[in-house]
Amino acid sequence: MQLVIITEENKMKLRFDTYTKSCGEALNAFDMLAAITDNLTLSISNWNGTAYNLCGEVKSEHVEKLNSVCGTDNWNEDASEL
Repeated sequence: MQLVIITEENKMKLRFDTYTKSCGEALNAFDMLAAITDNLTLSISNWNGTAYNLCGEVKSEHVEKLNSVCGTDNWNEDASEL
């Protein structure tokens, strides 16, 4: 058995990549998540209509915040299903 010491560097992180058609929702989500992640990008995709792509990673303790921001019907991992 190997002993693993959990430190800030190796805590579990969740990577996300999601889309919305709403510019306002995308900007709001970016603002709300910017405080809890160092790795966050917002871009626009014109493939199959205009959609805003938000991706990044959050530590496991921030999953509830991520879900409250991007867990609505306005968000989907597949832009073609919006």
